[in-house]
Amino acid sequence: MKNFSRSVSGKLTMFILCIISGCAFLLFLCAAVFMNMSGMTYREKDDVFDEYAKRVIAEKLEKAIYYGNYEIDFNGLITIDTKSLNMVVRATDTKGNVYAVSSELSEDKYAAEPFESAEHRYKLYLVQNSWGDYYYVTEDLPSDSNFIYVDVRLRNGLPVLDALWLLQVLINIIYGMSYGIIARMAISFLLTFILFVLIMSVSGHIPDTDEVQSNFADKMPFEFILFSDFVITASLLSAIISIGNEIEGITSSILLLSLFVVVFASLGLLTLMNIAVRIKLKKFWRTTLVGMCFVLAWNMMARTVRVLAKIPFVLKTFLIFCGISLFEFIVLCSSNTGVHLLGWMIEKIILFPLIIYCATCFKRLVIGTEKIASGETDYNIKTGSMSFEFKEMGNNLNNISDGVARAVEESIKSEKMKAELITNVSHDIKTPLTSIINYAMLIGKEETDNAKIKEYSDILVKKSTQLKRLLEDLVEVSRSSTGNIEIVLSECDTSMFLEQSIGEYKDKLENADLTLVTNAPPEKIFINADPRRMWRIFDNLMSNICKYSMPGTRVYMDLIKETSSDGKDYAVFTMRNTSKRQLNIPPDELMGRFVRGDTRRNTEGSGLGLSIAQNLAELQGGTLEVKIDADLFKAILKFPVLEKNEIEDSVVF
Repeated sequence: MKNFSRSVSGKLTMFILCIISGCAFLLFLCAAVFMNMSGMTYREKDDVFDEYAKRVIAEKLEKAIYYGNYEIDFNGLITIDTKSLNMVVRATDTKGNVYAVSSELSEDKYAAEPFESAEHRYKLYLVQNSWGDYYYVTEDLPSDSNFIYVDVRLRNGLPVLDALWLLQVLINIIYGMSYGIIARMAISFLLTFILFVLIMSVSGHIPDTDEVQSNFADKMPFEFILFSDFVITASLLSAIISIGNEIEGITSSILLLSLFVVVFASLGLLTLMNIAVRIKLKKFWRTTLVGMCFVLAWNMMARTVRVLAKIPFVLKTFLIFCGISLFEFIVLCSSNTGVHLLGWMIEKIILFPLIIYCATCFKRLVIGTEKIASGETDYNIKTGSMSFEFKEMGNNLNNISDGVARAVEESIKSEKMKAELITNVSHDIKTPLTSIINYAMLIGKEETDNAKIKEYSDILVKKSTQLKRLLEDLVEVSRSSTGNIEIVLSECDTSMFLEQSIGEYKDKLENADLTLVTNAPPEKIFINADPRRMWRIFDNLMSNICKYSMPGTRVYMDLIKETSSDGKDYAVFTMRNTSKRQLNIPPDELMGRFVRGDTRRNTEGSGLGLSIAQNLAELQGGTLEVKIDADLFKAILKFPVLEKNEIEDSVVF
């Protein structure tokens, strides 16, 4: 059903049904209004018919006289041709004299009317107004009015499509529907609304897909669609009016009006479908002439702004000054005041060098702030030719630059002292700590009957080894953060690190009840890296996975080749695991030193693994990024791909 509604035949079927039901609703609505206005709810059918029949008869007689369907004899008697009018007419004045008769009567035109058995007989009054024109009145007149009495008798069995026959049929249909017309009107309206909603929802869609397809009409300016609808509607209405003036009969008029309603409704529905497609494609505003002009003006303004932005500041100031001066000159010339023009020239002669001087000083200050902000803390602004507040501001910026340079120098010196302190202290602690570990191991090997001694020895060895690992990590993070570490870059196959991780951590992953899933491309991807430092990165990441992953889950390690927006290729390692504990810590904070995923710090580790891995990655020209999504932990390691034509050199830092 869904595919059928989106097909051409389905849309055409719903379109036709919607037009039919809409026209039916309008017909029922007009019938309900006609029934209420004519009083059909409390009047007899014949009374209603007679009321409107008199109006139709009067219109027929007026048209017959207007088109010259009559003759006047020597006695002044008017003979009217009423054969096509389906009635017989005799008009008499107030004295009983015959004024006009139908041509169908007997030769004795003054004889009594032979159609005494006619089904309908009506009395009309032809009244003369103050201008001498006659007009028909279908209601009864006061006895003191001057009028001509018109006796009209209809033929038995009116022919089909006659105006009176059509009036009789319509009245019979409306009386036959009675109060059910309201229900029919509601049903036709509901059906029209449902079909309209369905057509709007499937407009632009094609079967077997949810995509919206654009056609030629959707790409045209929307104002052109509206203009085409207006031209077609106006042309059709003009043609209908022209044809209606040429033909006779209410039947033809109703048919022409019905044709206009159907065409107008079809054009309106097609236009609404076009609007629906444009809205679905999110380009309604852009496909209108107003929107196009607005976008064009916006683009031109943006382009102008970009061009102005590229113009040097001093030249830009000069152009603005000239533009304002030219405008003022035109205004002054139009006022014809020589005194004002002379004062204006003196003002501009004074202001021009002052404005250019201020613009030049300001540009120097801007360049100086940009240099300092970009990291050139030793940059000094030349303030020798400056004056006023410009010189004071330049001196302040130079003082800030000197202060920042001193602060950076002291910070670097402090970092080096910290690194040296950590290295020296760690070395001093490491020597006696090694002796403690060795003697604890010797104590554990001694034969003794006291089981507690061996237990205590194992605890000493375990904790001392943990302390030794902490000292080694502390030294390494200190050296890596300051760049005081040897990095030997060489061509490395990225798949080698995956294979090494699988081999080294296979048993540890099984003991932690974790399943490792690896994905790598079939082709080899080479990067420029230090194999020892790269393995330390993978070792730290895999160690964290074994410590903090939820047992019984999968660990994913993916390798892909990714192309960035600037066209460079990167080898991207992605490690994903599910944490056993809730990760309520930001990724940036997790990359800090002495920070663990286990906030209670019940697990082993120093909290330096991610920091070391990040520093080592950056020293080799790569990046390490951590992302957290609920309990999902993701580490993304990215390195530039080594192209085949690059020279494979080893670089030592």
